[in-house]
Amino acid sequence: MKNISKFLIAALIFSSTLLPFIPIVAKAQKEEEQIIFRLARSALPGDWDPAITTGANILVTHYFPQCAEYPYGLNAQYDGGTGNKTREQQWIGILVTDWETEWRDNETNLLNFTNYNGRKSITFTLREGVKCHDGSDWNATVFKWNIDRLYLISGNLTGEGDQTNIAVYWSAVDDWAELQSESFNLSEYDAPNLASWAVPDPDDYAGYIIGKDTKYPGVTADANGVVRNPNPFSGFTSTGSAIHNAPYDRYPIVREVQILEDKPSGGKVKVIFNRWNTYGGVGGVYLPHKIAYAPYYRNYTGRGIYGYENGVKDPRNPTIVDHMIATGPYKYVKHSETASPAGGYMVKFEDYWNKTALEADGWFDIDKIEIVNFPAGQLGRDSKNTALLTHAIDYCYDTMYMPVDYEAVMANPNIDYIESYPSSYATYVGMNCVNETWWATPAYNWRKFVYSDKEDCGGVPRALRKAMSYAFNYDKMINTVLDGRAVRPGNIVGHGNIYYNESVPMAEYDVEYAREILLTTEEDNYTVTPTAFNYNFSQRCAERGLDESSTDADWQYIAKTNPLFVLDFYWDGTSEDLKNVLLESLANIGIALKDPTGATNRVPTTIWDTVRTYWLNTFDGYHSIWSANAWVMPVFMPRTIPEGYIQAWYFRPRTKTFPYYNWIFCYDQDIVDWIMEMYMSTSKHKYEMVSKIAYKECNELYPYIYVYQQKGGGCIWKDWESLLITNRDGMRAFYYETENPVFQFLRYVGLPEEAPLIPGSPLVITLTISVLSMIGIVYVLMRKKKFR
Repeated sequence: MKNISKFLIAALIFSSTLLPFIPIVAKAQKEEEQIIFRLARSALPGDWDPAITTGANILVTHYFPQCAEYPYGLNAQYDGGTGNKTREQQWIGILVTDWETEWRDNETNLLNFTNYNGRKSITFTLREGVKCHDGSDWNATVFKWNIDRLYLISGNLTGEGDQTNIAVYWSAVDDWAELQSESFNLSEYDAPNLASWAVPDPDDYAGYIIGKDTKYPGVTADANGVVRNPNPFSGFTSTGSAIHNAPYDRYPIVREVQILEDKPSGGKVKVIFNRWNTYGGVGGVYLPHKIAYAPYYRNYTGRGIYGYENGVKDPRNPTIVDHMIATGPYKYVKHSETASPAGGYMVKFEDYWNKTALEADGWFDIDKIEIVNFPAGQLGRDSKNTALLTHAIDYCYDTMYMPVDYEAVMANPNIDYIESYPSSYATYVGMNCVNETWWATPAYNWRKFVYSDKEDCGGVPRALRKAMSYAFNYDKMINTVLDGRAVRPGNIVGHGNIYYNESVPMAEYDVEYAREILLTTEEDNYTVTPTAFNYNFSQRCAERGLDESSTDADWQYIAKTNPLFVLDFYWDGTSEDLKNVLLESLANIGIALKDPTGATNRVPTTIWDTVRTYWLNTFDGYHSIWSANAWVMPVFMPRTIPEGYIQAWYFRPRTKTFPYYNWIFCYDQDIVDWIMEMYMSTSKHKYEMVSKIAYKECNELYPYIYVYQQKGGGCIWKDWESLLITNRDGMRAFYYETENPVFQFLRYVGLPEEAPLIPGSPLVITLTISVLSMIGIVYVLMRKKKFR
């Protein structure tokens, strides 16, 4: 009876979880029927409003780009100006038809090198005849308001805003002070550094220019058209630091948006920048955030739009909101995480400005786009693969966290696999370099009390970082563990990046060389206090009887019994295989992991969540990134605008409070100088600067073991035809520089008559089974409990 019960439970769980994700039998869609495209995704929802959203949730990545368009797009061959065409020459007009850049003069900055190619302003001519989903016109007022509200909200200038994204739209003056020149001057935003318990002057807080003639409900501007928070200071922290309710010692990336030609439809606007702005429309200009003015401006000019459920009153909003009303080819209808399966849909916008032209060429065929949101983890992966192979979904991504069954997909003649660039998220092992910064000195032990860390700094010696980089078995990780579905990262920016330089050397798998490093390192003193953190690995090897003639077994025995170093390494469930390869690789050079079985060092949540909140969280209750030695590190580096992320991962902070996003503490003055020069250079010179940064990081500093970039792509059933072109590296790609299918460039063509149909389960039946199955599970579990 027990065996029957166990089988029944397993069967019911399977039917209640997998079957709802395979709802249809593959069949041809007749012309008179609604044409539906089903897309699979795995991501949590969040807030879609770019003024307040905190990350790449499913609303931002899959609903919003189809409902709210970019002013311009990047074609699939976009190279950021590193080739023969400038950035602007590779833009594709969407909501704008023309653009003209006003360039700054090339000038010598305070660091005595020349600033090149600074954009002072861009004047956009807006497309006429564009309608928003509510029937209102797209025009200069809408464009200007969309930019203005980003700064009013992120700077909390109305007192009802949200400073979550203040660093996105308001840059620190100190970060750019040395790069200023005669005409590039930020002195009006420069505020004094405050001592403890010092009350800031209200005039030192920054404001944003909406202009003398612009009026928004609930927004008060002074006589010069500048909006400032009326109560920017609200006291002190327990340590005497001022609490700022508005931007202090910061400046808005966009200075002002001016309407040059005001028309009911279309018009002309001028965006004036404060930043040198060398890599395009930063500061909110290049974002798919062009939401409609009429439904939102009264209540949401100075505050964010929270939630995503249409017609439902979110307690954070003053009114009921219909979300994502914009200009895109599709209208947002709903998303539900409580549905079975979770997901939502969009419908074709019949008044889309490009509808007639697209349909004349046979595109814009989809009436309804359904998104199925699969849960993370193995069950979700299995469910997604089943749904794909049974044609319950039409398209899904092959990603490092939600991979498809690649062999099964490639064996299916009805599924087209579109190979994309390797993932922009590269998997590294981050190795703590904190001993080479001021935090390693005794004067900064206060961090134990300010932060949650309870141990001393845990930097890994540089010689050891280098040795581990050569000891790691990349071949086994990529070709055996990942079945060849990955590549070595293309140094710091990765394969497919516009600044990738394949000639930059990197550490390769070479155990003999790794051992040589340890056998010959007599003094590793790359530290702030060398006497306290000196490592003599040559002596440690000699004390353990290791020399050039020692065998693999000799080194592995030392790793088990008396290791040269015990690495306090942390990982999560998605990186268990990587931990195993690291354990085996380090044993070959006499290094052990502190907790190889995962009793303490296997993080229950994702490692990323722990790392990015390091000033609040620890890995294990004692060690945060300050004192842990190493951890798995998924590093994001976008292909077309990596400059800001290079700064985030490798720049030294201006203050000693915390290291911002440089979680590995790999600070180096040369790197800092090259990053600043990168920002102020031409695109081709940026390529050179990034190459220099990559060379030093990969061949001198060794802050990461650069493990792999996962190969990926998109899987689409062949009853759909998509406008695919060749990207800059010769791969098939969607029309724009994106991994997402461009839905308005899809059409339904049907499978060939000889294509075999794959049986599935009708939705009503499977959902009914799902409900009955859950009832059955509860019943069986109750009986087992009752009769035990």
